[in-house]
Amino acid sequence: IGHAPDRALVPGATEAPCSHLGATRRAREGPRFVEGYGGEVTARLALASLRTGDRIAEKYRVDCPLAAGGMGEVWGAVNEATQAPVALKVVHADSASDPTVRTRLEQEARIGATLAHRHIVRVFDLVRPADGSLVVVMELLRGESLADYMKRRKVLPAREAVSVLAPILVALAFVHTRAILHRDIKPGNIFLAQEPDGTVVPKLVDFGIAKSDDKGLTLPGDVLGTPQYLAPERIRGQKDLDGRSDLFAVGAVLYELIVGRPPFDGATTSATLAAVLEQEPEPDAALDPRLWLVIKRALSKRPYERQATAEELLKELLDAVGLEGTSTTLTLPDVRGPAGPRVDPRSSANRAGATGR
Repeated sequence: IGHAPDRALVPGATEAPCSHLGATRRAREGPRFVEGYGGEVTARLALASLRTGDRIAEKYRVDCPLAAGGMGEVWGAVNEATQAPVALKVVHADSASDPTVRTRLEQEARIGATLAHRHIVRVFDLVRPADGSLVVVMELLRGESLADYMKRRKVLPAREAVSVLAPILVALAFVHTRAILHRDIKPGNIFLAQEPDGTVVPKLVDFGIAKSDDKGLTLPGDVLGTPQYLAPERIRGQKDLDGRSDLFAVGAVLYELIVGRPPFDGATTSATLAAVLEQEPEPDAALDPRLWLVIKRALSKRPYERQATAEELLKELLDAVGLEGTSTTLTLPDVRGPAGPRVDPRSSANRAGATGR
């Protein structure tokens, strides 16, 4: 997945060509693993294992470095067979040798490759080079994660917030009908992809800890996810989960976008998990009473008290902010990339419950 053409690069570099992004990327201080690529990793390594011009699997020509982290690198590349731009998520051999990391990457690739949807990042291939690394070949996008965007915006008006998450609910409706749970909905896993005309299309990324009815795609072990957005039943380790645990996370993200803080938070991970289990979310002046009732229901402790499906939650949210059945295009300013971004609600407000593009 690509991001804006002016974001962080390899330390010590001044610029690198990104012909497929239509721009020259300038370096900033220090490498970082961009959240939009799925995975938040403290940067420790320089981009050293690949160089511009290298070829992977005899068909992907490495073009420019996009990001780096402790586990690997992300590069822009070109498929020489089709000349299509792609992103390569490269996990170093020492990390790829870890069974949990390997399982997560393989799962992300397998699930992502089977989900063809406008609001889900596309995965094209999984490559295992001879050096022991793993390479996930993904759609290259311009834009940035919702987490990065919110660092500048701080809060969004209710209509804007709903317009950003409506396509994510459409995507969840699509995956839930296929018995797949994402299990890590958060601002860092929502990517604001900018199309050539400036339209912003929110996309769901990182199915690395998703749960599928295919037991081969379910990671064993401890509870995985981000504490502020974990549904109570997931914290308790319940096995009979369904899509309503993802809806809880959507409710938590929406609350945070509008209010400026998560509904459940603590000084430590344990305190945050305890808040999710024991505390009720507080209303806020930024939340219209009608919208608050929808969000409060989504954040219910018991799954059966929440909306039953992503379609139901989407309908209630659109109705609460006056967007139901409309085709209004809402402005989403300052997404990093070419000028003039706007949120495209075509596949949310008008196509609630759509199952693909």
